[in-house]
Amino acid sequence: CYAWDSGHALWLDMRAYPTVDGGLAVFWRDITARKQAEQTLRESEQRFRSMAEAIEDVFYLADLDHDALTYLSPAYERLWGRPRSARRSALHALETVHPADHARVRQASAAQERGEPVRIEYRVMRPDGGTRWVLERSFPISNDGAGRRMAGVVSDISDGREAEERVRTTEALLRQFGDASSNILWVRDAATLQWEYLSPAFEATYGVSLADALTGETFRNWTDLIVDEDRHRAVASVQRVREGESVSFEYRIRRPDGRIRWLRDTDFPMRAEDGRIQ
Repeated sequence: CYAWDSGHALWLDMRAYPTVDGGLAVFWRDITARKQAEQTLRESEQRFRSMAEAIEDVFYLADLDHDALTYLSPAYERLWGRPRSARRSALHALETVHPADHARVRQASAAQERGEPVRIEYRVMRPDGGTRWVLERSFPISNDGAGRRMAGVVSDISDGREAEERVRTTEALLRQFGDASSNILWVRDAATLQWEYLSPAFEATYGVSLADALTGETFRNWTDLIVDEDRHRAVASVQRVREGESVSFEYRIRRPDGRIRWLRDTDFPMRAEDGRIQ
């Protein structure tokens, strides 16, 4: 690097050769632009690594032509429970993937090999016996003709998947109970009051088929069966449940065959995790 007294500086490539007369020939070439580009690249790579190593998601860069990872962020070790040095392939390592997800992961790897963007959810098996659900998004990147490159981000979505599974299990148990019970069980949407679930016992008590009860405005279908004198009290009780109360109330219905039945409802709000009544 040659600097003038004014502070101006240049990067020079100097080459010296002996001459036949015992002298020395010296050639200089200005390489300032190249050195500045190299410095900019180093700074860019450092910013990238600082960002990638600070986030909780796993970030990777891969060379598809050689099936090799060129970068893998430290979050891999936290999520997979394995050292980064153990992961060498650019494509999915099936030995760490749950067997039930192998087929889908193979398809995703084939798409990546073809240079296609991929979005896939699958399970990772950790050495400690634990299993984590992950969401992987990958996409091809160009690199000035230097070969086929791919970048990807892998996020831990286990908490959401486990919550979904608990909801499905709860709903299944609820339906099993409702289908077997001689009492009527229903679930309404708190905003619309439409029935989301209505157990089979409804037909025997109300004398109306489930198909008819669940067609159109289902709240209106119910209130139309309540005798006039009791309808206001029943609707007001449901409104109290929408506002967060648990309520028991009695009322009469008139079946399509003209028979009157006395019923007791025990209603309660079902809340989301944020406290909203659903």
